[in-house]
Amino acid sequence: KSTSLLETKAFTLEQLNQTSEAQKTYAKIVILLEKKMLDEKINPSTNRGLNMEKAYALYKSGNHSAAAKLFESLINKYPDDFTFYYNYSKLLKDSGKFKEAQPFAEKALKLAYGDNKLKVALVTAEILIQLDKSVEALKLIETYIENVELPDDKTLRTRKYYKRLIGLKKTLKKWENDNLSLLTNSN
Repeated sequence: KSTSLLETKAFTLEQLNQTSEAQKTYAKIVILLEKKMLDEKINPSTNRGLNMEKAYALYKSGNHSAAAKLFESLINKYPDDFTFYYNYSKLLKDSGKFKEAQPFAEKALKLAYGDNKLKVALVTAEILIQLDKSVEALKLIETYIENVELPDDKTLRTRKYYKRLIGLKKTLKKWENDNLSLLTNSN
């Protein structure tokens, strides 16, 4: 049985700020994925795709500890795949565990390719900012902004990631200028 309709429902509920209902829907997705693995005799310890879906659904359902365990297991099993490092760093970031998230985000950044580098750079920069490493975050953003080749098609996700990096850069520059102004005025 496909989970795509439930995923659409959960996403829509999130957009409507119906967090509790969205979490319940994600929990149903977890159950369906587990049932699918059982019914189809899929080895749950080795199936990459279904486990990725399950880890994400666990995370979105609010079961962060189970999601973390599964992400850690997937990282051990697939140490060269940026996806698991990236998603685990997001889970840790969203849980307020910024210091723990940083090495996973940095590893994801090393392994990412194509426009995935932009989305990983964005999360990495957000983590660095939370760790009071704004200068490092700004350098990271500038590196990825100057090295990106934007496609002509304005609907592609590359442009969305690029715009978000530009927005974060502007915010950091404003903070930098505001802080400089405060220091200058206090002397």
